[in-house]
Amino acid sequence: MGVTLDYVTAAPVAETVRQAIESEAADLVEGAGHTWWAEAIYIGHDRDGVGFLVGSTKMFLIGYDVPGGDFREVDPTDDSLMAWRDASFIVGQLEKWSREHDLAWELRCQGALVGRINYGAADAAMRGFLAELVIDEDPTLDRNARIRDVDARYADRWAEDP
Repeated sequence: MGVTLDYVTAAPVAETVRQAIESEAADLVEGAGHTWWAEAIYIGHDRDGVGFLVGSTKMFLIGYDVPGGDFREVDPTDDSLMAWRDASFIVGQLEKWSREHDLAWELRCQGALVGRINYGAADAAMRGFLAELVIDEDPTLDRNARIRDVDARYADRWAEDP
């Protein structure tokens, strides 16, 4: 299963809002110009039927099977950078939905509250959590260039055996 970033609305949402957000989230799985690192965004209704929106995304890849049966380990520095990238993307999307639909979100990692989004903005705890995710061995390097490099080096993570 791995380490996940979990998110839930602070209150139940209207059915029209749920449908709109679930539809947008589904579009983000394969679109929006974002290549997911370990797992795509997921948003759905709560299992108890109360009306909350819930979501979860695996953050770290750690390693994966490549075509042919070998296992490839991911460098922890690369993994943390890409986890930061996906978590930042998700937080940005939750901020957008918060603004558009007047929602508040709570975010957890490994069961611990890591931050909240209210009035379209992540709180200081959430920003701090994101900052701690990334390991910058050389902060003078361009982070976006590093992301492109890491994404390319591990491009086979989604490859399937023929």
